[in-house]
Amino acid sequence: SQDVVVDGLSVLLFSNLNPQYASTCQTIGQVIGYFLSSTVLITFESSNFTNEYIRKPLSLPERSSGLFSLKEFTFFGGSQFIIVNIIILVIFFPKKSLNKTINFNIQNKKKMNKKLYLSETYSSILKLFQKKCMCEYSVILLTFDIGFAATNYMTILFLLEYGITPDTIALINIPSLAIHILVPLFMSQIQRHLQWFSYGYIFRLITAIVLAIYIYFIPDIVHRSYFYPVLIILFCMNQAAVYIMVVSRVGFSARISEPQIAGTYMTLLSTISNLGQSFMSTLVLYIASWLPASHVYSIEVTGCVLLGLIWIRLFWRKLKHLDSLPVEEWYLKPLSDVNITVYYESRETFKCN
Repeated sequence: SQDVVVDGLSVLLFSNLNPQYASTCQTIGQVIGYFLSSTVLITFESSNFTNEYIRKPLSLPERSSGLFSLKEFTFFGGSQFIIVNIIILVIFFPKKSLNKTINFNIQNKKKMNKKLYLSETYSSILKLFQKKCMCEYSVILLTFDIGFAATNYMTILFLLEYGITPDTIALINIPSLAIHILVPLFMSQIQRHLQWFSYGYIFRLITAIVLAIYIYFIPDIVHRSYFYPVLIILFCMNQAAVYIMVVSRVGFSARISEPQIAGTYMTLLSTISNLGQSFMSTLVLYIASWLPASHVYSIEVTGCVLLGLIWIRLFWRKLKHLDSLPVEEWYLKPLSDVNITVYYESRETFKCN
């Protein structure tokens, strides 16, 4: 429910300005949220980290706990969530309704302005899959993760196996936070979303290979001075490729979402993508149990990259074709000419064709 609301609000805010902003804002917001809920939590909940890098430099006594506990962090997260939602409810919506009123005069006005019931919304979703372009895009979302599933879901496991602690991994991920923010900002004006998705796919396959080669030699280089700097650079490269794909994919979903069911439309596409990624993660972890433990990571990454090369070869033209379709092709019903009357302090009328 929360995803539907957030997706719908983002489309409402930016559909007329620039649909890509919906992707940019969501991506940056999620990055900050993940950073606070994972990196900050793991790092500052660790007694080893806080004793070594915070209490010791400040001449404070060592303790068996971190700066805060999971219970305290959860209470803080829940409290700020409620406060932020109240602020949005009190400030945003009254301001919107007082400053701007929009009337749509459409040929099929009753149908377009009619509020859909829950059953009608689900019926609309089923009708979407009668469109060829939606079926083709759904197949892409279900299968694209095959090229780097092993890199996504096994890299951290192998770093832990080689003795790198969770709080160290959290620190390694901190520099990539800049990548997570800069990439969406850099891509805020892109037009050809699936073209960027394709380029990001190839870049991500390359980074998966380089990262796998580096991890293969970890036992020999883990104590070298350059080990962590190089690992951080490789992580940043991989995350840049990841976020090129994420931003372009979410931006494309925002562009093609039908305004009447925009939130449900975007969440549906996100759910299909998550379903494909969950299946791939289950598959690679299951296959790992049948492979020799000493070479399982190298074998799986190599296999996934080969499948990824086949995938991008098969879907390259299809991605280009879907990217070139007019947005109306993704709607259940084509939009008619719209007369928009906007009321501010004075009255202005616009004709949209």
